[in-house]
Amino acid sequence: EEEEEEEDEEKKDGEVEEGEEGDERNETEGTENPEKSSDKKAADTKADPKAAAKTTTTVDSDSDNEQDESGEEKPEEEEVKPVKPKRKFFYFKETDYQSRVPSPKFHAYKSVEDSVLSITTLKENLKVYVIASGVMYGNGETVFNEQFKRAWLQSPSSLKYIGEGNNFIPTVHVKDLSRFVKKVSETKPEQPYLLCIDETVDGTQKNIIDTISKGVGTGLTESLPLEDSLLEENADIFTVNLRMKPSSLLIGEEADFEWWSQKGLMANIDKVLTEFNSHRGLKPIKVFISGPPACGKSHFANLLSSHFNIPHVNITDVIKEVTSQEEEGDPLALEVSATLKELKDKMIEEAEKTKKKKEQLDYSKFNPRVPDEMLFKIFQWKLGQNACKNRGYVLDGYPRTYDDAKGVFYVPEKKEKVEADEEAEEEVVEAGEEKDENEEGEEGE
Repeated sequence: EEEEEEEDEEKKDGEVEEGEEGDERNETEGTENPEKSSDKKAADTKADPKAAAKTTTTVDSDSDNEQDESGEEKPEEEEVKPVKPKRKFFYFKETDYQSRVPSPKFHAYKSVEDSVLSITTLKENLKVYVIASGVMYGNGETVFNEQFKRAWLQSPSSLKYIGEGNNFIPTVHVKDLSRFVKKVSETKPEQPYLLCIDETVDGTQKNIIDTISKGVGTGLTESLPLEDSLLEENADIFTVNLRMKPSSLLIGEEADFEWWSQKGLMANIDKVLTEFNSHRGLKPIKVFISGPPACGKSHFANLLSSHFNIPHVNITDVIKEVTSQEEEGDPLALEVSATLKELKDKMIEEAEKTKKKKEQLDYSKFNPRVPDEMLFKIFQWKLGQNACKNRGYVLDGYPRTYDDAKGVFYVPEKKEKVEADEEAEEEVVEAGEEKDENEEGEEGE
């Protein structure tokens, strides 16, 4: 074993010596005759194209770091980031009706549609149409009834959407569907299968539920896992994901259709809420309790509030509620907080001037009174919330006077506003004319 190790070491030493001699030979050849080395490289390139590629890339990388003739460094090329492809959606068209595949719950519907469409083969003079509509809403609600009911009662406080809520739900107002049926009977189009949907923009399940919660309820929403949605009413409808292209009778240059809710539920939530309240006979209960101090106003206001499920509104709670919105950047909250801070600083400054020597002031007892104009804005903000607009309220001790009530509730009509603005302009003009006459008189004197 020792002899074999010695032989291996001798072989290694011999290889090292040969390598050094070869390097010396290459150096001398490179300095003495560069043309021979270039010819040799060309020959090596022909023999081994892979090696040529390697040498080319090496030269290119070295040349990037070189400077141009003027001595300035060449700017490095910016890396081109790959562009994400735009999402493309495939729409279900009227001409695709023969390829539709219903879910098990709606097999009977498809059978009826196919039977009706096949009647034309038996009777030539008979015109038959099948109108497939989006999910209907409006005039009291059916599919969206549970969502409107929960939002109206604000119980629970947040509405739930199933899963991630990214699925697209086609919709149409029931009035627009009725008008479309009339339009079809009048125009008698050639296409037997027609699609009636509105022009909702980004009508995903989550966006629709968010709109109902903000327009009717508290504005809060949360996700319901798919496995927990089996007992939810109309869960199969809320999980549908289908984009449909409306009929040419509804959109296009030649379409002459009178829409009631063209942009969908989300763009017309106030109109749909008015229909919901009117159809179901829902009217707000508005109660005002007044009386001298310590007569039990708040006690009876609480009883009425809990019995009718309507908000109890008093000055202290409303001011606390609006100031609590300061962190969220609410404009009214910031204005109220700034006004109260300014008034408190003035009270402390006056107290410091009039206090006796060695007297200690308790700054926590300085509670400034909110100005009347500010109170009007605060109460208008509170009474304008969905709970008060839909269900009503109990006013506890405020407004105190006729002027307070006028400041909170009175909204001048447009004519009165215009007349008031004209009177103000006339007063300004008259004041300007008097000023000019006085200046002319002074110049004459």
